[in-house]
Amino acid sequence: MQDKGNNGNYYLSKLSNILFAKELQNRVPAGVKVITICPGYVATNITAIGPLYLKIFGLIGRFFAKSPEQGAFTTIHAVIDDNVENGAHYADCQKKNVSNSAGDLENAKAMWELSEQALALKK
Repeated sequence: MQDKGNNGNYYLSKLSNILFAKELQNRVPAGVKVITICPGYVATNITAIGPLYLKIFGLIGRFFAKSPEQGAFTTIHAVIDDNVENGAHYADCQKKNVSNSAGDLENAKAMWELSEQALALKK
């Protein structure tokens, strides 16, 4: 996993989320769908607890952000639409392509195993 500059932690958290879901998809019973969702930039109060530059970004960003209700659309879509594909990633109620790193099943298994070790579930 490569560092993506200033957005490195965000990128790695999203990559980890997708990889974990890919491996979970292989471990749940048949008929259970596992997908990942990106709600997009949603106007929440999350920037209110950060440094000043984030607070300013949050104030300005509210003009461009989705409302919390709009941010929930993709999640609702994933729950009620029977055509949602197992293992897919969705944003704006549409299936989206993921990076090669996020689609790598060996990385997905490694992420699962690291999670088990971190939680002391397996040695």
